[in-house]
Amino acid sequence: MNGLLTSPASRSQSEKVAEAFFLGVLFVIALLANITICLAMLQPHRLKIPSNVFPFSLAVANLSLALLHTPFTMASVIMDQWPFDNAWCQTSGMLINLVSMASNFSIVTIAIHRYYLIVKPLSVAISVRRARTMVGFAWFTSLVTAVPPLFGWNSYRYIPGKGFCSVDWENGGPGLVYSVYLVLVSFLVPFVILLYIYRAIYLKTKRQRIKTDFNTLQGLGAGHFSNNLPRRNSQTYYQKLVSCFTSNHSKVNISSPTTASEKEDFPSPATLVSFAPRNDNTPQKEEIKRRRELKKQTLTSQSSVYEQKTVQNAFILLLTFIVNLAPYYIVGLWSCFAQKTPSAVVDFIVTWIFVCMTAVNPMLYGFLNRQIRQVVFKSAIGQFVSQVCKCCNMDLNPKFDRGASGWGRKNPGVESDC
Repeated sequence: MNGLLTSPASRSQSEKVAEAFFLGVLFVIALLANITICLAMLQPHRLKIPSNVFPFSLAVANLSLALLHTPFTMASVIMDQWPFDNAWCQTSGMLINLVSMASNFSIVTIAIHRYYLIVKPLSVAISVRRARTMVGFAWFTSLVTAVPPLFGWNSYRYIPGKGFCSVDWENGGPGLVYSVYLVLVSFLVPFVILLYIYRAIYLKTKRQRIKTDFNTLQGLGAGHFSNNLPRRNSQTYYQKLVSCFTSNHSKVNISSPTTASEKEDFPSPATLVSFAPRNDNTPQKEEIKRRRELKKQTLTSQSSVYEQKTVQNAFILLLTFIVNLAPYYIVGLWSCFAQKTPSAVVDFIVTWIFVCMTAVNPMLYGFLNRQIRQVVFKSAIGQFVSQVCKCCNMDLNPKFDRGASGWGRKNPGVESDC
């Protein structure tokens, strides 16, 4: 066959079966998940919402990566060689590089959208036009970064361990510079941006929680035994003193005395305050203090749960980004500087983990997002799945699944629709 590229070391039959099986399972999950999101978002009125544009771009990138990588990799793994010509090797290598970077940049655009919704809701309004511009810029940057190997700055070649055509990581000289540039643009820069954004979201959530708790506690304690009482409430405060310090708790005329006899019969406010026991209002103070402490504990517990959930979600998103991408690029950089290829098993494992993002991203940024989940369930395929699940006695009604993504819950004073 013209342009056939063979592997230097053949895989055993068990290795072929195992690798083909894992690739097949990953391909089915990625295909179903991304197609479901794409079909749910393809309605024109859905894509007129800015928060839907970014997940749609991510789903298209992941679906494209699954279609361009997995079927051809399975064929090369089973046949132990690249069964297609060199032209498709160059083309597929460039396209895989392009859509993988577009997937990473789409994750960054989702994070930027969340940043402006939660951290700076009044500074910049991300309209549909601006959202499409951001997505277009992400895909254009991916194209510009993926094209240079076709014109001599590094190259694309078949790598037997990976099972598909990729950047020649062992290419030294200018090729080494491109490999380092590729790692910086497609992994390190997006990771730093994500780290900064989710840290800012966490700090905003923490500040808002402190502000909300403080305002609630201030409102709870307002008007009760304040030391700085306004002058207009002095008469009311005097009445409270009389009721607290009068032993018989009877109704007493507290109007200003007019005669000397009345002055002698009725003690003055100064006498009351000076000589009456000042600890008679201790039960009221203790009750208010107890209520304040109880409310404070309740608010602190609720806010801590939300704050902890925000941290957990940010940690999961960053962790999956690192786990999916870091091993692939670390092994690639090692091949650059060592000028040799790692074992075929290690190469396949890091590549399989890399492609796992095509199945993980739809779950994290699609089905775990409350709004997108509602869109999916309202679509035709969602209704079909609901009917099938009802037959199996499963309840998938999203209205009872609150805050699964952590970003769906609205923090007081912070507007968020993602």
